[in-house]
Amino acid sequence: MKKVTIEELKTNLNGSSPVNFSYEKADGTTCNAKGTLNLKLIPTLKHPKNESVSRNEKLDYFDLNKDGWRSVSLNCKTINLV
Repeated sequence: MKKVTIEELKTNLNGSSPVNFSYEKADGTTCNAKGTLNLKLIPTLKHPKNESVSRNEKLDYFDLNKDGWRSVSLNCKTINLV
């Protein structure tokens, strides 16, 4: 595992392949995800309706395991690439 910042995670999520990562949720539990922001990897019906994917306090990503959009808090202290 490699610890990364939220900006590094965002860069990786915009890459050409899915990213396996984990992060600590607000309730203290760990979330394991396989995510992307690359529209070529996201089913067309699940593409965002607007250009901006992320909100102010969160980084939204498409979770390929859960087949849906999820988010990571920008204040998340522990993010690891797996």
